[in-house]
Amino acid sequence: MSINNIDHAIDHHSRSRRAPRLRRVTALVLAVLLCAAADANAVNFIHTTTDLSLARLEMGAATANGIVMFAGGNTASGDTNTTAVVDVFNANTNVWSTDTLSTQRKELSGAAAGNKLVFAGGRHGTTGVLTRVDIYDTVAGTWSAGDHLSLARHSMGAAGVGDLAVFGGGWHSHFDHRDEVDIYDASTNLWSTATLSQDRERLVGVGVNDLAMFAGGVDDSGNNRVDDVDILNTQTNIWSTATLSQARHRLSAASSGDLALFGGGSSNSGPSTVVDIYDVNANTWSVDDLSQARWNLAAAAVGNFVFFGGGSLSSGFSDRVDVYHTLTGQWSQLQLSEARASVTGIAIGNSVMFAGGETASGRSARVDIFTVIPAPSAACAGSVGLLFLAIGRASRGRRSQ
Repeated sequence: MSINNIDHAIDHHSRSRRAPRLRRVTALVLAVLLCAAADANAVNFIHTTTDLSLARLEMGAATANGIVMFAGGNTASGDTNTTAVVDVFNANTNVWSTDTLSTQRKELSGAAAGNKLVFAGGRHGTTGVLTRVDIYDTVAGTWSAGDHLSLARHSMGAAGVGDLAVFGGGWHSHFDHRDEVDIYDASTNLWSTATLSQDRERLVGVGVNDLAMFAGGVDDSGNNRVDDVDILNTQTNIWSTATLSQARHRLSAASSGDLALFGGGSSNSGPSTVVDIYDVNANTWSVDDLSQARWNLAAAAVGNFVFFGGGSLSSGFSDRVDVYHTLTGQWSQLQLSEARASVTGIAIGNSVMFAGGETASGRSARVDIFTVIPAPSAACAGSVGLLFLAIGRASRGRRSQ
């Protein structure tokens, strides 16, 4: 029943003995609704852990239809220590399983295109840099694979927007970082190409609304960080450019609502705290800071919360998770179960996962899971209790008449 309906009922029975009780119930309903609105931003973060089937870093990750995949990766020092293992989490059944790519590799990139999970590029010590793309159809439950990239490369930026998976830049060979963009359309099963404004690798990609954004990276020299942001409007197929407030590579990115956030990274002067925030609707940029300067971190977003987890410090590894609340602009901090860098982050449902990475003692299999749970205040909980008490009294009053 709406508030207007309740008020109408009160007016209709204003001369009856139930009117005072109904007025009390109405007042409590209003209090609960107002309290709930005021507490809409109050949450708890529930932290749990599990482990991948194989300890590794430099994986590709993607999610669609309640399925998350962590694919490939580097299992130990050296270019030949790669794997084709895919760890699969099905949120619909809450079950983990494993699968395999068509070829083992590390430093591949993952993105979702409609119902499909797309894992592109990468490298392996004996086969070199790859054009290979593995595509998993989450509806049919089947894989397909082929050499679909226009040029072999690894360490690309990747962004999923609707039915499109977009892979930009990347490392082709020493001092040959690339500007190629490969675009997969899941609705037609066709590929197309474009180019970035500058050659670079170790850039980051993110999808926000209808935009695929590619930010930062390092140029052909391997030393000069890049501040370029290339933006593809997938509706108009028009590219535009912007600039980060600080040039850096090995940064992380995630989107929430109309915001795209680009956090941390390695600048020309060392690890960075900078977070560049782009508002799509306002077409404006702003700048904030992480609580700790780091690079090789991961980012993922759930609802109004953007998480930045782990990373490399000037010395050692970080267990810090910085959480940005997009509605308030406030930050809070959580903690990974292991300090590590080169972690892979992804969101599914109301949870974010930070998987694998490198610790002080080697590769990690750990998966840290942070689940966002609404947390009404004690005042709201009290109002709800009073509401049920009042409803109970009103019912007893009607039965006694």
